[in-house]
Amino acid sequence: LDDQQGVRYTNSAHTELLGVDASQCEEGMEEWFRKVSPDPESCSEIVASWHEHIWRNQLTRTYVLSSTSHGLRHIEFRSSLSSDGHMILIQNDVTDNLASDEALRQASLKFRTVFANAAGGIVLVNHESVIQEVNHAFIEFSGLTASQLVGVSFTSLLHPDDAALL
Repeated sequence: LDDQQGVRYTNSAHTELLGVDASQCEEGMEEWFRKVSPDPESCSEIVASWHEHIWRNQLTRTYVLSSTSHGLRHIEFRSSLSSDGHMILIQNDVTDNLASDEALRQASLKFRTVFANAAGGIVLVNHESVIQEVNHAFIEFSGLTASQLVGVSFTSLLHPDDAALL
């Protein structure tokens, strides 16, 4: 981008990202944002953020934008200034990454709920059978406190014959 936010160059990956080439926008990035924003209200917010965070401060931001063929996408913008005063803008589609992160967060929440509320005792151990975490039911069952259990070898709590089988 030049010092007036005019597009100096785009590569094919840029156009493939959302199906709209910013180099074809005579008014620069603001026109491009109008074409790829999901609606006028979000466009105003995106353009305001663009000016403040990316153009003025070269921060990284992610916006929800509309692709001509793939629906709404989360596009991350990273910018830096080149030695000649132009801005280099890198765009990445992070939609799948964000979806994976959210799925992992949801799975973790489900696990934590089951772990905390299970009627049976649950013990989490590392690959060396050292206890990392125990739930309340196991604490009640063992008669020990969590601080007495965490860091102890799980097999040390078992009868030697049971530990050998395990």
